[in-house]
Amino acid sequence: MHQNAYVYPVKTKNKGWGLAAGELIKEGTFIMQYVGEVFQVDSEIGKKRLERYKNSTCTYMMRTENGEVIDPTDYGNIARFINHSCDPNCVTRKWTVFKETSVGIFARRDI
Repeated sequence: MHQNAYVYPVKTKNKGWGLAAGELIKEGTFIMQYVGEVFQVDSEIGKKRLERYKNSTCTYMMRTENGEVIDPTDYGNIARFINHSCDPNCVTRKWTVFKETSVGIFARRDI
């Protein structure tokens, strides 16, 4: 048994990289944590990152509540390849451990 769901990166035709399920993932299942550097979007590092990515066609930053951002670009995991969707099959849930923001990805329906 493994902690994360079995997913792997795939190159899509028109949307860059995405993740595919390598097993049936049941609704409500924890898929993985969205891992990266956490900082305030209006902090010095936040302003530098926004400037760095302003002309990029592909960024991985995830905004959370209270102006926080998780940026997995340099220090993250494959969760950064999860694509957005108008009909998403996943949801995020945020929690805090020792004042550090964490975001988990959970199956919204069977995948």
